[in-house]
Amino acid sequence: NQRCIMMSNVQPGVISVDVGGTLGYGKGPGLTSTLERHSHLPAAQVRKIIRERLHTAPQLTEQVVAEVCAMLDMPARFFPYELADSALHLFPNAIPTLKALGNLAPVVTLSNVTRMELNANLACPELSPWVVAQFPSCRTGYAKPDRRAFKAVGSQLGIGMSNMVHVGDSWECDVLGALAAGATAIWLSNDRPVPASNDIDAAAVLIARDLSEVVTHVQHLFTRRNS
Repeated sequence: NQRCIMMSNVQPGVISVDVGGTLGYGKGPGLTSTLERHSHLPAAQVRKIIRERLHTAPQLTEQVVAEVCAMLDMPARFFPYELADSALHLFPNAIPTLKALGNLAPVVTLSNVTRMELNANLACPELSPWVVAQFPSCRTGYAKPDRRAFKAVGSQLGIGMSNMVHVGDSWECDVLGALAAGATAIWLSNDRPVPASNDIDAAAVLIARDLSEVVTHVQHLFTRRNS
């Protein structure tokens, strides 16, 4: 059953939610797609370099840009210091979902984002009533799927990984990363099939076709806890 492979029997002490692709989107070409276009490397390798070097950099210095461009085998002049529209545009059901989740447990955001995109992703006033804290990678120093990104949330909030539920649309970053950290993973599939090649215990994953099913999964977690 793709919608729900298994129900994990945990008590969510905090619900962390990915931002881009899960709660909303940017209308213009993003940093990743722009760098993929200018680099000769495979897209997967480009994304890995961006996650490990750009998303974790506390400041976007000339040295960082030069280093990343060299790793991507592209001229530094092609680096997009300004993006056309990097503002976060929330999906219509994002706020109702956050409100419903917030009634079950504290909600935080956990996102891979560069310093240049930080304000656009975090300066979203609609999020503030429902999100108690935000954990962008350029502040924590760790980018998903690095397990330390998830553990940074638990450490700051004083919550063990067994009591953390993470929601996101990326199988690699959100699902594999959360499971590696010991958290419960809810994958927002948007009707995509489960990736065929993975080395994880599929029974540890909860799958939601849309944000409303995310709420249903978390409600079931609490129901099992209290039963």
